[in-house]
Amino acid sequence: MLYDDETEMLKIEASHGLPEDLSGETLINPNKGIVGWVIRTGKPLLIKDTLKEAGFEKMKGRKAESGTLLSAPLKVKDKLLGVINVSKSVPNIYTENDKELFAAIALQAAIAIEKAILYRMAITDGLTKLYIHRYFQQRFDEELKRAIRYKKPLSFIMFDIDHFKNFNDTYGHQVGDRVLKTVARIIEKSVRDVDIPARYGGEEFAVILPDQDCEMAMTPTERIRKNIQDYPFYVEDKRVQITVSLGVSGYPEHSEDKTELIEFADTALYISKESGRNQTSIFTPDMPKKLEELKKGNKE
Repeated sequence: MLYDDETEMLKIEASHGLPEDLSGETLINPNKGIVGWVIRTGKPLLIKDTLKEAGFEKMKGRKAESGTLLSAPLKVKDKLLGVINVSKSVPNIYTENDKELFAAIALQAAIAIEKAILYRMAITDGLTKLYIHRYFQQRFDEELKRAIRYKKPLSFIMFDIDHFKNFNDTYGHQVGDRVLKTVARIIEKSVRDVDIPARYGGEEFAVILPDQDCEMAMTPTERIRKNIQDYPFYVEDKRVQITVSLGVSGYPEHSEDKTELIEFADTALYISKESGRNQTSIFTPDMPKKLEELKKGNKE
């Protein structure tokens, strides 16, 4: 379990043998129960027999089952990162020696986790927690080279929030930041683990889709659009509509050059915006000319 500064709760980030309802999105109060004791004392905890341990049920907050439990804080110096637990359904399995070894393992794990967190912070945007532009460009280079080498398709999505400047002017930047964070979470839940989402700049986002051509990419692209469109955004108890316009380009359909793929997706994005917004467009060679005609027509 790792501590989340934003929610001030512990979240189960990795587990083995736990019921599905106790993993994933489960949040745990760091001030209560076994983890609360471990965090308050900063010490490892060994409970040899959960049924015989005085006060265990009260500490756990629910009916105890037979077994043995080890728990230790994940700390580096004075910084709390989380708590690590291991348990067995058989009592008296773990000993005091096991507790000392577990505490040493927890320390090494905490050091490794802190390094991973610092690296993650260096490559992600502080507000949205998506990848930053610089790291995204690096990954784009890598994924495009891999696609060319192994003759695999690759798609690129670029999109931004419709009328976001007007939204900020109306509701303020704090509300706008909340929208950006929510959109980022929707994007993460709408794409695969292998896809690479980033905050491209301002209210603009991008996603690299390895091993997917443009036709295949329409599924996650439309999922992103519809999930954002359908999300209930509220400002002062009033629901406000948030939509995005998207453009798609891909290798090998359009180019094997990264700069061109970005330019083509951006052009397709502006076609979507000039055509009414809240839609997706796949790049076609006639789009630059079409875009000029649309801009001219919209001005008139």
